[in-house]
Amino acid sequence: SIAITLGAKKVAKRAYEWCGRHEVVSHVLSDQAAVEACLAFSTDHRVLVEPACGVSLAALYNPHPLLQGRKNILVIVCGGAGVTIAQLLEWQKNFSESS
Repeated sequence: SIAITLGAKKVAKRAYEWCGRHEVVSHVLSDQAAVEACLAFSTDHRVLVEPACGVSLAALYNPHPLLQGRKNILVIVCGGAGVTIAQLLEWQKNFSESS
């Protein structure tokens, strides 16, 4: 994956505890969906984010059925220092060429 900053090396104790008290649903999205969300977010908010953040945004730009009926969805947006608009556009071009 191009979302190289997506995973943590260690789970925080409080995050682990939280998972025991609330439903956690895992969903995998493509790198292409992440890049498209990064580009949409940059257009909508004039902020660049890396694909590791874009993948969370992709779940909102292309709502997954798991989100139907949900209210007050929170997505923490961070991490644009490791990407440029040129890099995002190049990834997008590569995805469209391979489709």
